[in-house]
Amino acid sequence: MTVALLSTKAVLRSRRRKGSRWESGSIPQEDGSQFENDREVILRVHRLIREGDLDWLGSETFTTSWRDDQVVFLRELPLVDAGRSNMFDPALRAAVGRLTVAAETFIRAYDGSTIDDPIMRDATWRTIGRPRPAGETDVLAEGDRIVTQNLLREAAAEICTSYSELSAASRARFPTD
Repeated sequence: MTVALLSTKAVLRSRRRKGSRWESGSIPQEDGSQFENDREVILRVHRLIREGDLDWLGSETFTTSWRDDQVVFLRELPLVDAGRSNMFDPALRAAVGRLTVAAETFIRAYDGSTIDDPIMRDATWRTIGRPRPAGETDVLAEGDRIVTQNLLREAAAEICTSYSELSAASRARFPTD
């Protein structure tokens, strides 16, 4: 009976994988290089994101000016995503992908709805506004400002959530002693 159950599971597994890169009936086995590749991709993500970055991002309201350098790490995450397609572990691959999509979504909204703060002397401070040609500024109406602030907060929350999920998946995959 046990052999029949195992055989049934093998057939079902083979049917689920049909059309994938695995041949029917074979189950891929991870080797040391795949483990190291997964580990390296995850380490690159963790090196890019400091806890303080996420603390700021998760609590920022985007109602007052903020330093632009606080989002630089988000611009670098898609570079890490290039290694995701070679990852062996599907949970880690999905988590890196979700975090990358969240970062890209945030940056797209950020670039399209923030400007250099015209009150500050240098370009390291940002505020809500529509990007315009050099020398021109366009302050958003209050309703548009609130919508933009909410959009940025929601995108920031998705980054924090997806990073937490990635951290949990990487702890499960690479437990520490």
